[in-house]
Amino acid sequence: CPRGLGAPIACPAGASAASGQAGAPEHCTCTAGYQRLAITNTCEQCPPGFFKAEPGDFPCSKCSAVRLDSSTNVSGATSQESCKCDEGFYRSSWDVDVYSCEACPTGGWCINETVHAGPGHYLLGFARLRECRLQLDGIGSVCRGEMAGTDSQCAEGHEGFLCGSCAPGYARSVNTMPCSTKCAALGPAGWHIAKVVGTHVVSACVAHVTAVLAVQSQMSLKATPLHSVLIRTLQNWLAAMSVL
Repeated sequence: CPRGLGAPIACPAGASAASGQAGAPEHCTCTAGYQRLAITNTCEQCPPGFFKAEPGDFPCSKCSAVRLDSSTNVSGATSQESCKCDEGFYRSSWDVDVYSCEACPTGGWCINETVHAGPGHYLLGFARLRECRLQLDGIGSVCRGEMAGTDSQCAEGHEGFLCGSCAPGYARSVNTMPCSTKCAALGPAGWHIAKVVGTHVVSACVAHVTAVLAVQSQMSLKATPLHSVLIRTLQNWLAAMSVL
């Protein structure tokens, strides 16, 4: 120190001097994350919701003054990046310099600056939510949302966009219904194939017999008109049933 100033002193916590030491307390300035309180003339940490990026005795800046609906949950924040969107808001962009805090969309919940799908809704990309229409009896929507501890937005047996597709091992009879039938409960696949093939073979045999009878009825003088009408009716019915 220059002559007459005495021995150098260390600056108190939260303050510093250009050379690391000062000849008097007033030569110390508050560091980043600290502001000088006029009442005590000491450097105190920025409270939660405030930050200070540069050293100096000026006050800390409020997060919401720089970016609405943002704050910090710690004391002594030293940068604007420490200001995070409040719960119930999400970050509109992951660009460090250009983003805003937006209100969470309907049907979702927001925490840690991120949108999560709520029950009955499906998250599309960054922050878009769509309502799901498929319903399971006694359970509700097949879209269960992003619940804690799960890695799927869909209920059991469902997958894909809006949880509208059946997962492997599940089936449904109509596309507008949920995939509530387990394939294993339907029995062996070979039995169902044999059942369908057998039904078509029987229908073909019956159609062949009725066709022969129809030809014979036309050639026989003893055939009655009613006999021919019944045979043609049976043929038409078989033709209609063949498409099912």
